[in-house]
Amino acid sequence: MAFIDTYEEFKRKQNNFVIKVERDQFIPPKRFKNGKHLNYYIRIYIAYGEGEYSNAYQLSDITLVKYELHSSYRERFRTSDSRASGFDIKVWSYGYYPIQATIYLRLGDPLKINGMVQFPVTEAERNM
Repeated sequence: MAFIDTYEEFKRKQNNFVIKVERDQFIPPKRFKNGKHLNYYIRIYIAYGEGEYSNAYQLSDITLVKYELHSSYRERFRTSDSRASGFDIKVWSYGYYPIQATIYLRLGDPLKINGMVQFPVTEAERNM
């Protein structure tokens, strides 16, 4: 197998993790002091992607995940070493934005993956 083919296969294997976002439906949205928008409590975590290499790496191969949130966050960089919860973090958010995660593996170089923070909002909430 040529080097470029081996490299391409390696890159596809790296992409088996994805960033997932879910809104906590049990915590009602709130407006922070002097804030214009409703904020929603969300969970951001790592999950398996789909495809040929969806089992190339396991969560047990990960030691730490560092998330890079939107620049408007006071603490833009958040980390998680909680394998049991999918290396999740929980934050308040009022909008959608791109997010990046750096996944640190027990062996090998860190993986960088991109995702999007998006969550469901009801029509009534949208009108508030």
